[in-house]
Amino acid sequence: MSVDARHMGRWNSSGSAAESAQIQAGERDLPLELAVDHGMAALSELGLAVELTDLGEDSGVCRCVVSRGGRSVATGFGKGFRDTARAGAVFEAFEHYISGAAGLRADSVELCSASRVAAGPLGMDCVGTILANGQDQPLACRRYRCLTDDSTTVLPVFMSCVEYAEDASADLRHQLGDYYDYSAAIRYAVNSGCASGANRTEATVHALNELIERDAWSMLLITTFIAERPEFSVIDKNSLPDGLAELVAAAERRIGKSVFLIDMTTDLGVPSIIAYARAGETVDLGCGASLSRGHAISRAVTELLQVHTFGTAEGSAESLRQKREHLRQYPPIYAASRMDFTAVLPAAPQVDFSETYSPATPAEHLDLLRQALAARGYHAYVHELHVAANGASVVSALVPGLERFMLVHLGSLVLPGPRGLAILPASAT
Repeated sequence: MSVDARHMGRWNSSGSAAESAQIQAGERDLPLELAVDHGMAALSELGLAVELTDLGEDSGVCRCVVSRGGRSVATGFGKGFRDTARAGAVFEAFEHYISGAAGLRADSVELCSASRVAAGPLGMDCVGTILANGQDQPLACRRYRCLTDDSTTVLPVFMSCVEYAEDASADLRHQLGDYYDYSAAIRYAVNSGCASGANRTEATVHALNELIERDAWSMLLITTFIAERPEFSVIDKNSLPDGLAELVAAAERRIGKSVFLIDMTTDLGVPSIIAYARAGETVDLGCGASLSRGHAISRAVTELLQVHTFGTAEGSAESLRQKREHLRQYPPIYAASRMDFTAVLPAAPQVDFSETYSPATPAEHLDLLRQALAARGYHAYVHELHVAANGASVVSALVPGLERFMLVHLGSLVLPGPRGLAILPASAT
């Protein structure tokens, strides 16, 4: 099934300046065409060859493969309008190359005892509990800067680089003097919060939006399947402005299913959306968070299209189903891993779309995101992984205390952290 030809020009063209501005929602400093060139220059500076491919007119997806000496070393995908997709693909490839274990720089690593790390900002995080209750051995950390007061602290490498804690990276860990046993903690490792951009600020905005999105997804699963008290609403597609309505309709034709726009915004107040479609055991979904609700929806729907077309990095729907099988002995957790909202969607309140305030620059976005987190007692920490000569950057951001329960959908036996537990009735804990 392909996208209706009436929308092909809008979907694949670079679009007008007004459309580009709307897509960026103030989260980018550079026009999209210049952003592509900026990212390409950053990759070239690293001695990498770049191959950028538009993957068919009906997919709305672009792929960027970077290689050295004829060997592929990283891949990125972008989605949406043509220039949006190209910029997304280039910067995702840049991010993947820098943020993996192979890109870890020894001079950026500090060995710190587990007890010292657990006594810091991670004291309000489930990872801090694991470190405090485990062996008090040194583990690799990086120094992060707090966006609230500019103080610095050390946070574990594995929290933002899953590869680092895997068996395949044992030699790398030992070269760094890290012999910590990650078997209990690795379940909570996730690459969320690693992001790239044309500059540090832009990259940090993308990183924080992703962390907020994953927290919202986690809280959605906790309230719906663990607490059995759904709190989400569904945005009425008939109330969408024309551009978003066309995007959703095109996505539905592409995947052959109805798409529900689940508003999972939390107490942080940053619009967070899941574009959700299900048929039998197969779930297609995409997530998005942004100060602009419209941009969050666009991000979620285009990610759904990407996942449907090319799958996820974690594998096929069947392989994910098999990974979840061991969770059957824990019915609420298994239910959360399956993400079957079929029974609760009809009772969810349906609300009209309304746009939210979105500032004009990444710097203003960053300030508002920082304020939203701090208002709820959360603080963002950022480590610069790489800054190119032209300013293009890859950062790792962490917000201790935000939820990672969404990892259950990969088959990981994870439990809600303090934030999630706080909303559960006593009988559920």
